[in-house]
Amino acid sequence: AQHSHSDNEVNDNMDTTPQQMLHQLIYAASHGDLETLQNASSQDALHLHDYDGRTPLHLACAEGHSEVVQYLVTEVNVDVVCKDRWGNTPHHEATKWRRKLEEQTASEETLAKWDGVMAMLMRER
Repeated sequence: AQHSHSDNEVNDNMDTTPQQMLHQLIYAASHGDLETLQNASSQDALHLHDYDGRTPLHLACAEGHSEVVQYLVTEVNVDVVCKDRWGNTPHHEATKWRRKLEEQTASEETLAKWDGVMAMLMRER
C-alpha cells in the first residue's frame, strides 16, 4: 500500500481520546486544514465542542476559512446555531471576520465570497 504524505496523526494514532481528536480537529479547522478534517477517522468528532463550547465550525468561521466552513455545513451537516460559552454562534464569528476583511479593505470578490459563507450559516434547519 502506498502511503501519501496526507496520512496524519488523527488517523494513525489509534489511542487518541475523543477529546484529543477534537483538539486536533479544532486546530485543523482554525488553520484551514480541510484535508485533516475530511480524513478524520471519526466524523462524529466534528460535531463536538471543547470546554468553551467552541466547535470546529466556530474556529473555521473565526479564522475565515470558507472551504472548511462549507465542508462542515454542507457535507458533515454540523449544527450551525450552536453557541459557545459566551453565547456566540458560528455566524457571530463569521460576522467578526467580515469586519476584519472590511478593515483590511478586502476586494469585493472576497467580501462576496464570505457573504456566501455567512448565508450558509443562516439557513434554517
